[in-house]
Amino acid sequence: MSIDWRLVLFELLNFVVLMVLLGRFLFRPVREALAARRSEIEQRNAELAAQQAEAAALRDEYRAKIAGAEQEGERLRAEVRREAEEKAEHIVAAARRDMDQARERHQTDLELARLRSLESLRDQVVALSVQGAAKVVAGMSETSIATAYAREGARRLLEAGALPQDATVR
Repeated sequence: MSIDWRLVLFELLNFVVLMVLLGRFLFRPVREALAARRSEIEQRNAELAAQQAEAAALRDEYRAKIAGAEQEGERLRAEVRREAEEKAEHIVAAARRDMDQARERHQTDLELARLRSLESLRDQVVALSVQGAAKVVAGMSETSIATAYAREGARRLLEAGALPQDATVR
């Protein structure tokens, strides 16, 4: 068997032409499609990274807002608690004032009732004393009445210290 060099050369030329044609019409579009696909994948990866960064930023912002809202809520709770305590203190103070005023009114009413009772009792005692004195005087003579008045006046002067201590009342 002998090698036909023309055939080898022709086969080699066919192979080179095939490679050129394949390179131009098949490999170039495939390379371009692969490059476009690679570019698209890189773009999507970049977009994904940007979205992840944006999501992380939003998550951090959300967490910061939640923390701020919690702080604001705690501040509002403290403020409401303080206001409620102040209102409770005002209510208790007002109730104490009202209670003190009611107690004073009650004490005043009691004192007035006591004074009225004493006045009424005094009027009754005076009336009874006058009646008793009238009965006693009715049974006495004029001299014994004068003597009784003199003794009573002297006794009162002695008690008041207007008479000397060695004075005697007969």
